[in-house]
Amino acid sequence: TQQLLEGQPLGALADIIGRVGSSGSPSTEAICAAVQATTGVDCWELLLDYAPEDVRNGIREGRAPQFHSEAMGQARGGDYSGAIQLLDSAIEIAPNDTDLHVCLAWALRKAGEREAEAERQVAIVVALLRYDSRLSVPSWLAEDAEMLYVLGRVCQRAGQVPRARELFGTVLQKDPEHNAALAALSELDHQEALTDP
Repeated sequence: TQQLLEGQPLGALADIIGRVGSSGSPSTEAICAAVQATTGVDCWELLLDYAPEDVRNGIREGRAPQFHSEAMGQARGGDYSGAIQLLDSAIEIAPNDTDLHVCLAWALRKAGEREAEAERQVAIVVALLRYDSRLSVPSWLAEDAEMLYVLGRVCQRAGQVPRARELFGTVLQKDPEHNAALAALSELDHQEALTDP
């Protein structure tokens, strides 16, 4: 902050905060745009100096979409571990990309590992959706039971209970013994029983 505000009027920080607040998105992009509008300084390069070299290069070269595409190719071939590694790399470069996080949650579930990490990714998606409501899923995954389960968890955590129920119901139509979907519906029933008079 000191480097960015050096030689700037005293109200510069307040102006930056005001611009970020009015943008409705506290993303890195919004913060850097506010800094540049107020001070004329492009803070991207300053911020990139703090990132590891591979992340810095990935950001500059726009590698996140490439990693995402390669990860989905790996997953289509059944290599979920490879997909997870590529998605982790993409998220280091583009941490605010909801699509990457939802695909990582799905890949973790498909791999049958790190359930807590898959659930953490769901929580990240819910938090990111507060600032950017865009979420897309590759068309070939739109009917996958695990992806529908992940999307159901996103809806459940976001308070969209009817949509969550619908998604979990679809999961159970595809896989009647999907234990996680059964548990999620049971959890929803329990929550509703507690709130009904």
